[in-house]
Amino acid sequence: MIPEHWTQLRPHAKQSRAWRALERFVNLRCGRGSGKTEVARRRIVRMLPVKKAWADPLYFYALPTFAQAKRVAWDPICKLIPPSWVKGEPNRSGMVIETVFGSKLYVVGMDKPARIEGVQWDGGVIDERSDTKPGTFYRSVVPALEHRNGWCWQIGVPKRFGVGALEWNEFFERGVPDNADYDPEILSLTWPSSTVLTPKQLAWAKANLDARDYNEQYNATLESVGGMIFYAFDEVKNVDDRVSYRANEPICVGSDFNVDPMCWTLSHRTATGLVTFDEIYLRNTNTPSTLDYLAERYGDHEGG
Repeated sequence: MIPEHWTQLRPHAKQSRAWRALERFVNLRCGRGSGKTEVARRRIVRMLPVKKAWADPLYFYALPTFAQAKRVAWDPICKLIPPSWVKGEPNRSGMVIETVFGSKLYVVGMDKPARIEGVQWDGGVIDERSDTKPGTFYRSVVPALEHRNGWCWQIGVPKRFGVGALEWNEFFERGVPDNADYDPEILSLTWPSSTVLTPKQLAWAKANLDARDYNEQYNATLESVGGMIFYAFDEVKNVDDRVSYRANEPICVGSDFNVDPMCWTLSHRTATGLVTFDEIYLRNTNTPSTLDYLAERYGDHEGG
């Protein structure tokens, strides 16, 4: 018997396209409340009884952190799985559901990539993709899909400040047919919240959010004023070719502790604010190595 949580969804062409996707990688970059998560959850549950050449098909549903996955995904997914499919009791602490078909579904957090590594998956979903750490998809997820030719959906809102937003956007563009680097194994779909939510719900959100936040969260648009990543940045006001390194003034180091890449800014403090004269951009590094690099470049600096 199908659980009551499989309520009937309203017809939606792009949701239907995603549901029937044969592409290996699917990107759903959509507004809040647009149904992307519901479709993704149902799709992965639907795969549990599908027979494979091996006896132990493995699937995962991931969110940026373990706590978030437990709070947001575990109960809704459990409610979608018919009780007759489940073998024994679901492992709530480890968030694992084993089925009578031999398949297993893991609900995981991407804050520790090791939860994904070490096995080969038949498929999975990464929810809130903009908040997944850069590099995790390519280094941890893709290699774990190779042996079984596994599939992966990446879904979420196009957050301009998400740590993984830039990486995901680049991957998303590879699923757009008009792009030069189009990959037919990638399907990229986007739709706004207005195709699902009511005008009243949208009006309330619009009245309570900044215009950029509303467009990002509900229209699923990539928000960047003038093509810049940071909305307050202005090339005319913020860029000055006269800024230069001054050996007798203190260097203020602005540090981003991502490891790939690690990006630091080098600035001097003036009466009107900071002026940035240099940067450090290193791939696959750590803080001590970056400090060594800083010392090599400015070890003789006199200003402190």
